[in-house]
Amino acid sequence: MDFLKNVQRVVVFGAHGDDEIIGPGATLYGLSRKEVEVFVVTFTKRETAYARIEDKDKAAVHAEKEMAAANVILGIKERIVLGLPNQGVVNNRDNFQACVKLIRKYRPEIIFTHAPFDQHRDHRAVSELVDEARSKAGENLSPDWGTPHQTGLVLYFEIFDLFTKPHIVVPVENRWLEKKLEAMRSQISQLEVLKGIENHTKGLALVRGTAVGSEYGEAFRISDFHPSRSEC
Repeated sequence: MDFLKNVQRVVVFGAHGDDEIIGPGATLYGLSRKEVEVFVVTFTKRETAYARIEDKDKAAVHAEKEMAAANVILGIKERIVLGLPNQGVVNNRDNFQACVKLIRKYRPEIIFTHAPFDQHRDHRAVSELVDEARSKAGENLSPDWGTPHQTGLVLYFEIFDLFTKPHIVVPVENRWLEKKLEAMRSQISQLEVLKGIENHTKGLALVRGTAVGSEYGEAFRISDFHPSRSEC
């Protein structure tokens, strides 16, 4: 994780309260172990993610408890839940400004978020919002939204739509992958919704690790929505 070695703070923008696990979960755990501050912004309450009709009215409550469990397992310092409707995240003025304010408040060196070509409508909307907000957060305007901040790098993570050619693969230690799987198992209500998720997670980690001579790995693409900042 050489490109991450001097990072002090990262923010993950995810549509649902398990995306940060499925995507960069092992990397986040590795960062938290290195005393990097990890913040997660979750856009929705996950209220439609239930497999049994009797769980319909409990889905958001289950999600809240399960997100809290993942926070502890992965070492997430703080999670912000925006409470937008599941399948209803849109790139509008209010959501855009909320993202700008969060970037200025938490001032990350790196942002992790969804890829813009993801099949899930919420994932695509979050990706677009974050890319645009990252640019606006650095402009010298609207000081009541916070002090301008330039985030050096935005990394897209994989969920189920896999990258044909990742830009970066972070080697993942066995312990990190174990924690990622533990965090996924803590999302009890989702294990029936996402059947086979543990096999998917471990299998993909093996594939990505092989590409860089490691046992396990997580793949990312660098956002080209705007230039990334490099320090000499």
